[in-house]
Amino acid sequence: MIKKNHPGKKKKPILIQVFRSLILVTILQLTILLTSAAISFTITLSVRNETLEGVFKKIQRQTGWCFLYTQEALSRSKRLSVEFSNTPLEDALRTCFKDQPLTYAIVDDVIVVKEKKAEANKKQIK
Repeated sequence: MIKKNHPGKKKKPILIQVFRSLILVTILQLTILLTSAAISFTITLSVRNETLEGVFKKIQRQTGWCFLYTQEALSRSKRLSVEFSNTPLEDALRTCFKDQPLTYAIVDDVIVVKEKKAEANKKQIK
């Protein structure tokens, strides 16, 4: 028995490929949108002589982002006096960590606080 190819059967794989491509494009667009939304958080904050931990808590309330740090690392930090008005999160963080013995890295929606490498190297030498 010889099977004949029906023209309708070839359309299904093409439709599936088109559908898969549309899903992939949609997922990529959502990923880009969510990433840019996370980066575009703005901070409005005014503090005088505040601990770094206090500033972290205020930023966390505004953004929902968590800070991950040790009390030992924060014990070496200096108090801050800062004023932000609709300042992008990244700029606010740069300002907060300026002249601090700490640095940070953003991992997903967590801001990981750690000692600067120069400080860690000095500790090892002592």
